[in-house]
Amino acid sequence: MVKLISFSLLFSSGKICIGQDYHYWSEQFGGEATMMGGAILASGSDNSMVFYNPGRTGFINSNSISISANVYKIQMTKFQNALGQKNDVGYNRYAFYPQVLARMIPLAKNSQWHLGVGLFTRYNSRLLFHEKIVTTYDALPLLSGNELFIGSTDYSNDFNEQWGVVSVAHQLNQSWSIGLSTIAAYRYQYYRSSSEGLSLVDDASASLVSLKTSTDLLYVNWRLLWKLGLAWQEGRWKAGLTITTPTVNLYGDADVQSEIVIGGLKALVPTSQIDNLIISDRQERKPIHYKHPLSIGFGLAYEADHYKLELAAEYFFQISKYHILSSEPRVTIYPGGALPLNDRYLPIVDVLGYNKPLLNVSLGYRYEVSDIYSLYSSFRTDFNNYSNPEFNDGGINLWGREWDLYHLVIGGSRLKDKEMIHIGVEITAGMKSDLRMLSDYNSPVMANLLFSEAERKMKGTDLGFSLIIGYTYSFSK
Repeated sequence: MVKLISFSLLFSSGKICIGQDYHYWSEQFGGEATMMGGAILASGSDNSMVFYNPGRTGFINSNSISISANVYKIQMTKFQNALGQKNDVGYNRYAFYPQVLARMIPLAKNSQWHLGVGLFTRYNSRLLFHEKIVTTYDALPLLSGNELFIGSTDYSNDFNEQWGVVSVAHQLNQSWSIGLSTIAAYRYQYYRSSSEGLSLVDDASASLVSLKTSTDLLYVNWRLLWKLGLAWQEGRWKAGLTITTPTVNLYGDADVQSEIVIGGLKALVPTSQIDNLIISDRQERKPIHYKHPLSIGFGLAYEADHYKLELAAEYFFQISKYHILSSEPRVTIYPGGALPLNDRYLPIVDVLGYNKPLLNVSLGYRYEVSDIYSLYSSFRTDFNNYSNPEFNDGGINLWGREWDLYHLVIGGSRLKDKEMIHIGVEITAGMKSDLRMLSDYNSPVMANLLFSEAERKMKGTDLGFSLIIGYTYSFSK
C-alpha cells in the first residue's frame, strides 16, 4: 500500500506537466535585440535597453518609441513514444503576440539623466494535446483472457507573463553610465491534466477496474524585481554588466484541485481490504508565491567601420526547492483507514518549484551594407533550468520541457529619416531522448500502470519558426 501512496502522488503530481517556462531566453525584445539574439548588453542603441541593460540607456539621447512583435510563429512540439512504442503526442502552435512597446523620454535638453519605460511579453507559451486508445489486452492477469482497455490522456497548459519597466539612467562621463530598472511582473497560468485507464471484462461478470487522475490549477501573481546596469565605452570597444534581483512577491491568488480515483482495487491487489479509493482535494483563493532567480549578465562588443560583433552571457542562480502553493490540511482520503497514515490528509494540491543554475550565451553580428541597410545574424543557447529532484512530500510538480533549445536568427534593417525597421526570421530547435514515458498503452497491464514507473523510451523535440518585425520612430534627429 505504500507503493500505492507513491503512485498516487506521482500520477497526480503531473506526470505530463509539460510547458512551464523552464527556458529563460526563449523570448527576445525589440528589433535590434532580436536580430542580435539578445547580444546587446554592451552596445544596444534602441529602447529595449530598459530591459537588457538600463545602464546603456544613459548613452541613448534620442526621443523615440519602439514596437516589435512575433508577426507569425509556429512551434511544433512532439513527444515520441509518449504513450508506448509509436504512440506519439504533440501540438503545433500558431501564434501572434507583441514583444515590446518601449519609449525613451527626454528629461531636459543636454541632461545627463535619461528616463525609459516599456512593456514586455516576458514569457508566452501554450501546449495542449489529447489522446485516446481502445484495444484488447490481458490488462488483468489475475483474470482469464483478454479485457477491453481504454486509455486516455488530456493536457492543457497556457501561461503569459508581462513585465512593465521604468528605467532611470545617469551618464557619468563619456565612458561610463549607470542605470536602474524597476520591473513589475504579472503572471497568469491555467493548467489542466487528466489521465484515465479503464479495463472491462467482456463477459457476464462485467468486472471493471479504473484508474483516473485529474489536476486543475489557475493562478495570477504580481511581483517586483530590479535590474542594475553598468555600461562602458572607449573607442571601438563597449562593455555592459547587469545584475537582476530575485523577485519580491506582492500578491498571488490560486484555485487548485486534484483527484485520484481507483476502482476495482482487489482485482489488482487481492490482499487489499478495500475495493475503491478516492483521494480528492480542492482549495480556492490560496496565496501563491512564484520565484524568479538572481542573475548576472555581461556583454562585450567590438565595432568596426562597417560591422559589429558582440558576445553576451547571463548566469542564472539556482532556486532551491520551495512551495509555490501550500495547502491547508483537510480530509482528502476516502474511505477512512484506506491508507496506513495517521490522518486522512495527503498534500496533493501543493505546488512545488525548483530551478537549477545555468549559463546562457549569445553571439550577434551586424554588417552595414550602406547608410540605410544592415544585415544581422545571431546564435544563442537557451538551456533548460528544469531539474527533477526527488520530491517525497507530494504535491504538483510543474515539470518543463526537459531539453535545451537553440535559436538562430537571420534578418536585416532599413533606416530612413526618422524610421528604423527590422525584419528577421528565427529558427528554434531542441531535443532530448531517454525521457520517461507518460504511460504505456501498448502493454496496459493495470497493475503496472498503478505501481510501476514507465520506461525511459520517450523522445521530446521542438522545432519553431518565427517572423519578427520591429519598428522604431525617432521624434527628433
